[in-house]
Amino acid sequence: MAEEATQGTPLEGVPLKKYVTILFRYKYFIAFVFGAGSALGVAAAVLFVHDMAVYDGRKLIVVQSPQNQLRSLLEDDAPYPRQDDSMLLDATLVELLDESVLREVARRCKLDEQAKILVAESNRSAGGRLSSWIDDKMSFLFAPGSAQPTFLDIATKILKRNLTLSVMGDTRRMRQPSGSTFPIAVGYFNPDPEKVAEVINTFIAVSRERRKAQFESSDFIKRQDELLARRFLQIETEFRDATKRLRQVYDELGLPFDSDVNADLTFLQQRELQAETRIAQLGGDIAQRKAQIAQLGANLTSLRESGASTVPVATQVDSPEARTVASELQDVEAVRQELRRRLWSSHVSESEKAQLQSAVEQIQRRWEETYARLREMQKTETIRSPEMVRIEQDIAVRNAELTTLEAELQTVRDARDRQRSEEIARRSKIADLSRLRTEYHQFATRFETARAQLDERKIFKDARGQVEHIREVTNDVEMSDSPRALARLGRRKVVLAAAFGSVVLALGIAFMRGVMLDASLHSPNDAERALGLPILSAIPELKHGVLG
Repeated sequence: MAEEATQGTPLEGVPLKKYVTILFRYKYFIAFVFGAGSALGVAAAVLFVHDMAVYDGRKLIVVQSPQNQLRSLLEDDAPYPRQDDSMLLDATLVELLDESVLREVARRCKLDEQAKILVAESNRSAGGRLSSWIDDKMSFLFAPGSAQPTFLDIATKILKRNLTLSVMGDTRRMRQPSGSTFPIAVGYFNPDPEKVAEVINTFIAVSRERRKAQFESSDFIKRQDELLARRFLQIETEFRDATKRLRQVYDELGLPFDSDVNADLTFLQQRELQAETRIAQLGGDIAQRKAQIAQLGANLTSLRESGASTVPVATQVDSPEARTVASELQDVEAVRQELRRRLWSSHVSESEKAQLQSAVEQIQRRWEETYARLREMQKTETIRSPEMVRIEQDIAVRNAELTTLEAELQTVRDARDRQRSEEIARRSKIADLSRLRTEYHQFATRFETARAQLDERKIFKDARGQVEHIREVTNDVEMSDSPRALARLGRRKVVLAAAFGSVVLALGIAFMRGVMLDASLHSPNDAERALGLPILSAIPELKHGVLG
């Protein structure tokens, strides 16, 4: 009865709550159907769009065209996986000595060769071929965005700079390649993108052949070799001249070559400090001697003023004068006694006696004179006192010391002045030496760099050998537009593709479940349980349509 009542219920009488309950009960199944269907629809759309050509009147997009392999040349954000040889040739012609581009291209070509070898090895198996096909078709899911400009991005910008297409209107479109690489303006009226691509490819091919011929000419290589050799010779000459000047200054200063000059400056300062210290010491000694001489002079003056500068001879028996005269008198007396003894001897002849008599008389007179002088000295009132003689001797000694110290002071001052003049000249030479050392190290760095560049010339020649390989690998600008396929589909087409895929997937699942029904099913309840779709019980029309 309940089943018949259910079957008799009209479609519009079904309560909304039952539909909501059914949706929540099968929410995971519905989400799976819509997700998988959307993915399949979008993937199918991408695969279909991947083989289409589009021209919107502003940009040229030629994709997978066997006649024109110039793909997205004018698209600003199109990635280029390979680099055209125009950058290599332009950079070589413009910068002549910049070998970094050539070395980078040669390195990348070697990496490309290794990648090609690995791809060839992987393509030998069916699994490798399937993996390559999947990677090629689904690369938009794995292609990472590049935040920093890469080597290929720079090459793309150079190619775009040398080839610019300007659209002047709807009916007449002027394609004008600008830059030194394409110095020709082309007026083109056909809006067909394939024709435009053919014109562009023609200019690229002509420019490539012209640059390649110029690059591979022997005159160009010879000019480069001569330029490098001349530059290296000039740097080597400058380096040798700087070395010679620096060595000459070192020899003049008496220092080892390329040694530090700070120690020499320290030695000059210490020597001047020692001279100043010695001058100050001698000045103190001279002042001390002058003070002593002044004190002795004052003492001598006070003796003279006090009258103690002279003393009587009688009180000075041991005075030097008295001792001298007494000693002379004793000597004369001894000679006189000896002559008298010989005169009184019996062995002397008459002639000898006469001579001795004469000598005795002479000695007698000398004795009398000396004795008279002694008596006269004793009659003198005064002579210089010993204290005054000592002071005079001290003054003489101090004056001699003062003269010696003043002479030494003058010698030290002269040596100090001479050292200062020599130090000024030496400091000037040391300043020149520091400047020459800086220039020497700069020239040495340039010389080492130039020699390294000359030694690396072989790398440049090896890179030239890669030009033909670059032409073969990058003969045409090739790229994969899969990362941009979704953007070119548009939002509306993506939604439609997702909806279409979901509907197709749902109908396919329903069809497969219907095929699985057994022909022996007779009741709607058995069919409902087999299909797992309780909604058929609520919709009699659909239930009768599915079950026949």
